[in-house]
Formats: sequence, structure tokens, C-alpha cells
Amino acid sequence: GVSHNFGVVAVPVLSWRADHVQSEGRRQLSEGISLSFAVMDLKYSAADVNGWQTGYALDIQRGARNAQSDNAPSRGAFLQAAARFRAQLAEIEAMPLAAEQTRLLASAHRDFIEFMRLDEQIIAAYRQGDEAAVAEATRLVMEDEIRLFESISNAVDDLANSVTLRALERAGKAEVGGQTAKWLMVSTSAVA
Repeated sequence: GVSHNFGVVAVPVLSWRADHVQSEGRRQLSEGISLSFAVMDLKYSAADVNGWQTGYALDIQRGARNAQSDNAPSRGAFLQAAARFRAQLAEIEAMPLAAEQTRLLASAHRDFIEFMRLDEQIIAAYRQGDEAAVAEATRLVMEDEIRLFESISNAVDDLANSVTLRALERAGKAEVGGQTAKWLMVSTSAVA
């Protein structure tokens, strides 16, 4: 009768719904994992940028040959690290982010732009070569750039925490949704 017809219709529909909920949950979890990895890479790249800048500043301070050149080992590594960080920012900006995550990423991006703007002043002062200019460049590296790096690092840390929590929440919701749909499907097929 009617309950049999209901079961014939309801079981496939609920089966599709259970599969859809689980599939959506897997997709969201996959996006969350990809975003988590990208943010962790960004965190390490930020440290590379700061570390290589400090490295090239030390090379210049100790009088290493051609240390001010963009092709010098430390300065070149700094420029590569900065390019990698910039590319990673763009990659993450293209990913699905919550409003707070977008704000945190934008904060890190703004500070990075300022970091690189100051680096232009720093390398120009080092290349100028007189004692006062070199002292000012070193001060900028050891004070202003460190503050900017800490701000970038804090924003990226907060972003990493937010991304991880959101991925865990989505995984939990997907699991509950999938279990509920399966329960309804089993219950409906038992009634039919």
C-alpha cells in the first residue's frame, strides 16, 4: 500500500541525500585541509622572509663581498622568499575564507606591503654605504621590520587557528548530517 510506495520513493531520495551530505562534507573538509596547509606554508614563508632579510643585513654589516647585490646569496634568498610569500598570499586570497579570515589575511598582506616598502629604503641605505645610512638601515631591520614581522606572524597565527577550528567544525557537521540522513533512510526503509 501507501507505506510501501512511500518507501519506494523515500529510500532512494534519502540515500541520495545521505550521499550528498557526505560528499559535501568531504569537499568542505578537503578545502579546509588545503587551506590549513596553505596557511601553515605562509607562516613558514613569513619567517623565511624575515630571516633572509636579517641574513643579508648581517652579511652587509660584516663586509661580505657584493652583499648589497640582489644576486648575493642572502639578498637573493630574501627576494625569492618574498616572491614566494606574495604568491602564497594570492593563492590563499583565492580560497574560500570566512569574513574574519579575510580580515586577518588582509592585515598580514598590508603589513607585508609595508615590510617590502621599508626594505626598499633599507637596501637603498645599505647601497649608499655611508656610516649614518648603514646605521639607519640596520636600525630599520632590527626594529621596524621586526615589529612588522611580528604583526604578520600574529595575523597568520590567528588565521591558522581560525582555519583549523572552522575545518573541525565543518567535519563535525558533515559527520552529524551524514549520520542523520543514514538514520532516516534506515528508519524509512524499515517502515516501508
